[in-house]
Amino acid sequence: MLTQMAGRSLALNLDLFERTADEFEALPMYFLRFFGSSDVDEVLDAMEYAVYAYDVQHVILDNVQFMMSGQGRGYDKFERQDAALDK
Repeated sequence: MLTQMAGRSLALNLDLFERTADEFEALPMYFLRFFGSSDVDEVLDAMEYAVYAYDVQHVILDNVQFMMSGQGRGYDKFERQDAALDK
């Protein structure tokens, strides 16, 4: 994310890395602690709490397929993903 924010590689430019890291640190971003297959309702509850407690206005959910891995087989997994997004 730092490289994207800087718009170029930070690997060889420590000064630019430091400036970009400071700017990034000031952004009001929050990360949820979910990894791998997760219960959709738990994720939604955590998102609702973040909206209430931290006045979050935008949520980026990456990656629904990964989050729901192992929760369905064949076409059922796509139906489960659609149902999760409908919530």
